[in-house]
Amino acid sequence: MFSDFGESLHIAKVNGRYVIVIEGDAFTFEKGGSPVEFLKPEPLDEVLKKIGR
Repeated sequence: MFSDFGESLHIAKVNGRYVIVIEGDAFTFEKGGSPVEFLKPEPLDEVLKKIGR
């Protein structure tokens, strides 16, 4: 459930679409590794510019 994330999960709507932001110091996945996308994340302001188009 979303409530399991407490205050570290944020849901917003941008241009009629939903956006979810998860805060954390690290992310662990079932197989123990991180996907390549998380190794070099973009700055949040850059992501928000893309979403806001």
